[in-house]
Amino acid sequence: MSESGNQQTPLPLANLIIAGVNRSATTSLFTYLSAHPQICPSTIKETNYFLPVLKGEALEPIETYAAYFKNADNKVYRMEASPRYIFGGANIAKTIYKNLGAIRVIFVLRDPITRMVSYFYQRKRSQELPASMSIDEYAQRALEELPAVLAAYDGKPIDVNRESIFIRGLTQGFYVDYLKGWYEVFPESIHIDFFEYISRNPRSAVEDVCRWLGLDTSVYENVQFTQENRTAGHRNATLFKIASRINDSFEPFWRKHMNAKRWIRDVYFRVNEERSQNAPLSSSVRAELERAYTSRNQKLRAALCYKGYRNFPSWLAEAETSK
Repeated sequence: MSESGNQQTPLPLANLIIAGVNRSATTSLFTYLSAHPQICPSTIKETNYFLPVLKGEALEPIETYAAYFKNADNKVYRMEASPRYIFGGANIAKTIYKNLGAIRVIFVLRDPITRMVSYFYQRKRSQELPASMSIDEYAQRALEELPAVLAAYDGKPIDVNRESIFIRGLTQGFYVDYLKGWYEVFPESIHIDFFEYISRNPRSAVEDVCRWLGLDTSVYENVQFTQENRTAGHRNATLFKIASRINDSFEPFWRKHMNAKRWIRDVYFRVNEERSQNAPLSSSVRAELERAYTSRNQKLRAALCYKGYRNFPSWLAEAETSK
């Protein structure tokens, strides 16, 4: 930190965070907002700077965090996107407030069933689950484990980082359990968006976010919106691992050269994408999942209605509020 007389130049720290949830178009939203001239994106999308607090570990020096925004200049917002922050609830929210103040926070929510399915195929793609496992088998295993986990937490938010890969995929969709703590810390500076709206009409979704941020929306008039970070199978696992390593290692470069990244990504998909159809959830297992999510979807809708939200995607529009 440099000094001039008795005044210190403040570090460039985030004042806008996309804090959840994974598998819900957060990469696309981060990329779209990064194109705005008044937003400085972090040099990598997911800094995950505040995650150590969930393990009781100390954060790295704040200068380490500031380095992600070294190109901020005089831009209005400095933005990062770490979708796992949401699952830290009040713990991470309080830590962020202590270090960054009353910043703006965005959450992108998705039908918890389709989010879980996407999570399942992502974990299969990274070989964390058996190649032979079906989505029905995965969901049934999660549902079998759920009662014991719920009993152990006794109404408290589930620490998904400590639970099995099956429970993680299922209970990451218990959004309302985690949002409560965030609203306690940031009662007036949270924006909720939905995967379904970003996917269907990205321009409209991004313009809505910009209006909430008080930014000019006209910069997007000639922007071409493309899907980022889509879930896809692969023919060759070794090639997939190499491509993933290159993507992660050179992310700051790709963030500066998005057109080059998209061209290389398209070439990779032509070479290594597996286009076989994934078997869908059976109707019986889907019905079980719907029952597992019903009460929390009801509470989520009630909480968002209280905050003034009225336009919901079908999975929330169909959820009757609790009596």
